[in-house]
Amino acid sequence: MECNSPSKRISPFRFSCVGIVIISLLLILVFPLTGFAQFYEYGQDRGTIRWNQFSTEHFRLIYPVGLDSMAMDFADKLEYFYPHQAAVMEHGHKKMPVVLHNESSFSNGVFVWAPRRLEVFTNPDPNGYPQDWMTQLALHEGRHALQVSKLNQGFSRFLSFIAGEQAVGAITGFLPLWYLEGDAVDAETRFSYTGRGRLPSFEMGMKAQLLEGDKRYTFSKAMLGSYTDYVPNHYELGYLMVRHGRRTYGNSFWNHMVDHAARRPYLIAPTYFSMKSYGVNSKMELYHAALDQYQSHWEKTFEKRKVDSISNWSSTGNRYYTSYRFPQWINDTTVIALKSGPDQIPEFVLVDREGDEERVFRPGYMNSGRFSYGAGKIVWDEWVPDIRWSNRNYSVIRIFDLAQKEIKNLGTRTRYYAPVISGSGDKIAAIEQRTDHTFHLVILNEEGEMIHSAGAPDNLFMQHPSWMEQDSALVVTVNDRSGEYLYRYSLGKQEWTELFHAGYNDISLPVVHKSTIFFGSTFSGIDNIYQYDLKDESLYRITSSAFGAFESDIHEGKILYSDYHADGYRAVSKRLKPDQYIEISDPAKLAYSAEQLDAAPTAKEQEIIEESKYTPEGEYAPGPYRKILHSVNIHSWLPLYFDYMNPETALNPEELPVSPGITILSQNLLSTVTGMAAYEYRNNMHFLHTGARLKGRYPVFDMGLRYGGIQQVYKMNSSDTIPVRPNRLSFVTNAYVPLRLNTGKFITYLQPLLSHTYTSDLFPNADRSAYESGIHRLMYRLYFSSYLRMGKMDVLPRLGVSARAGYRHAPFNRYNFGNQRIFGMTVYLPGLLKHQSVMLNLSTQKQEAERYLYTNDIELPRGYQDIVGLETKMAGIDYNFPIVYPDLSIEPLVYIKRIRGNLWGDYLQGKDILIQDPEPALDNRNYYSYGVDLLFDFHVLRFMFPFSMGARVAYLPQSGELKPEFLFTIDVN
Repeated sequence: MECNSPSKRISPFRFSCVGIVIISLLLILVFPLTGFAQFYEYGQDRGTIRWNQFSTEHFRLIYPVGLDSMAMDFADKLEYFYPHQAAVMEHGHKKMPVVLHNESSFSNGVFVWAPRRLEVFTNPDPNGYPQDWMTQLALHEGRHALQVSKLNQGFSRFLSFIAGEQAVGAITGFLPLWYLEGDAVDAETRFSYTGRGRLPSFEMGMKAQLLEGDKRYTFSKAMLGSYTDYVPNHYELGYLMVRHGRRTYGNSFWNHMVDHAARRPYLIAPTYFSMKSYGVNSKMELYHAALDQYQSHWEKTFEKRKVDSISNWSSTGNRYYTSYRFPQWINDTTVIALKSGPDQIPEFVLVDREGDEERVFRPGYMNSGRFSYGAGKIVWDEWVPDIRWSNRNYSVIRIFDLAQKEIKNLGTRTRYYAPVISGSGDKIAAIEQRTDHTFHLVILNEEGEMIHSAGAPDNLFMQHPSWMEQDSALVVTVNDRSGEYLYRYSLGKQEWTELFHAGYNDISLPVVHKSTIFFGSTFSGIDNIYQYDLKDESLYRITSSAFGAFESDIHEGKILYSDYHADGYRAVSKRLKPDQYIEISDPAKLAYSAEQLDAAPTAKEQEIIEESKYTPEGEYAPGPYRKILHSVNIHSWLPLYFDYMNPETALNPEELPVSPGITILSQNLLSTVTGMAAYEYRNNMHFLHTGARLKGRYPVFDMGLRYGGIQQVYKMNSSDTIPVRPNRLSFVTNAYVPLRLNTGKFITYLQPLLSHTYTSDLFPNADRSAYESGIHRLMYRLYFSSYLRMGKMDVLPRLGVSARAGYRHAPFNRYNFGNQRIFGMTVYLPGLLKHQSVMLNLSTQKQEAERYLYTNDIELPRGYQDIVGLETKMAGIDYNFPIVYPDLSIEPLVYIKRIRGNLWGDYLQGKDILIQDPEPALDNRNYYSYGVDLLFDFHVLRFMFPFSMGARVAYLPQSGELKPEFLFTIDVN
């Protein structure tokens, strides 16, 4: 960082020391507005887990007791790839905390900078490609750690002295999300034989969009998505752009961009100036240049391919991008498929030859995404939350009988994936992925009882079981360091046999028909369906898809499968014609296809990949990780005061959310203890703030203490004069249990809460002869909600209910405060048209008052304020509806995705309402209003979080007033 002498003239891009300090303070002022989203809590593990830890040269691993071998193996991978990743990034990082979670049923990895840590969920992806899951995480998340730590230099390093780790976390916002994820995908691809960058399906969406749909979206739409159209995600877009940039300009192009963002964030758009130095005028220009190159390449390869003539079963009347996945034969005239799209939630549908559909059932969140049909039954695996711990969840098999319309669960706390029903319909095979990282093929009966379990050969990762003829054996796909295989398991002999080696090509969803196995694979550089003959061990390609063929089913000489197009996956069929098959020889050697640019690794990358198969084992000394000793972890601070513990309350548009002072933040690495200590100077008074949130046990404890400010006085008579001092003390403790219930396609929560509040305010004592300090208030509340999962285009749930009941009192001050009872309910119902919702609100509040009233705990009619009384009953109705989805870009300023409206009406019936006219008195009053809201959902400056902004006009018939109101929200979820 360079500081000029005050006497020197300041150029447009150079600043004096004073200027740098001012700009840094302005940036820090922004941190609290977005910073609370940085202190990311993915969730908590169950509180009874004991943890171990050990350190390597560059990492510190924290993991549940019993996973020592897995943790050490992962450490070996991290350390092996570290110098190669660091060489690409031209950067190294200090020792990085890594936390392993083994009780989640989903697969993920998360890198967070404040507090900095890498969180790893060890359960492998049930649909993963031929890549060891922990190797995938070491490469992808390891690259994220280097990307973000590289920002801790220059001006950003200076900011970190002012604000701690949150400074670098905030500067990360200058790096596009598509770069961060695209570069990480590039890492997993360049340093392995597989990686998502080599999967044909990874570029399939963009390829179909350009070649078939003739759609090239604006850069804002490509970055930020759409409510109506399918837009390839930031991983897919990012990889193509990062590869193009690296291919055209070398590694330095991206390294310079990260360096520029770190050293010159005060330029507001540092990435623009970095790219400009390479002759690239904008990210948008890079986007179009990349797509030009890929489109040209794909057009040439497409001309060389002959595409199948097929029969389409899917409905042609879909207005939006719609997919029919995993189609399976019911009979010659009917198939069943999983239908999904932006305008609906996923559902099983029956489709006939004319494309007419009948909804069968709407499942919950499917883990592997597939289902199996047989003997009139559907089976699938479904994500089930643990009732309390968000980092512990399950994968449960559900079975639906089409004839009886009955559904049941095969077990409760299970970890079963990719179930497939037997030909006889009385057994289900599935893959069990246990928390100790072992894999088993299990056979269940219709009641969910385990009939048989077989460990995977050499504990290799298994996927996609399929029954063989007569239900006497099963076929599965298996991954190891040499790629992917087909294995057979004989139930009679209870032994494994290797059938077929695909090399590093992906193979998926095998289906056995007589002595032939059909499966999807990537041999041709396009996903297609292949046939493997068990007798002569021959392999043939039997489809030639334009963009990708998947998920086959065979019936009487015909094949049914899912064929990808720009408008979604279609359920298609064609007759099997062996004379048209294309034989494949030496499939294991077909590692790279001309269909993809840069498919083959360089000589240096080849050497790194080969050596990774024999990663040297480190010597580590595991020891206990004491949770209580690590409960305090100060990671950030700020030379201002901001209420990080309650950011929603602090972000009041009517007043500044920050004050002079200092704030210190702590969060432990297990995300179970969060704390804040702060000093604030405001209105010529001093305030001290402390707070802590404890999530490591079944109840959550939320505590906050505030000292300072003037005591509030509850006067007996308005003429009373009571001396007060700026030493007000308030203490709030909440204890609640957030419970998540398993209700399939409905999302259901239940939360009981107990709240205690103490303030040192002054109020009359019992005999009313004087004033005393201190009042305790207690609140008991129960909240419940259950609503149908929403489609992408839904404004509000189309079906659901939420309800809350509460009781508040001051048990030691009954002579001043009575009690308050609250009940409220919201009902969601479908509107007249799709994506429209009716919301009904009903609430009631009753107080048994003594001298003073409690504040309202229910909503007031819109347009009114300061209505309080002994008994109020409120009713409201809203009709929410989308108006238009313009996907309008004014580059790069604003991108408008949706315009929506709301018609509403409110009515409040009040009994004994406090009226201040001219003297305080109680009177019965009714209030009502109605109006309209108009809202725009949009992004500004391609900022990833969407804004909603608009206006409300409320009409108050009793006074004839029209009250306009500005509406604004930002969604950081």
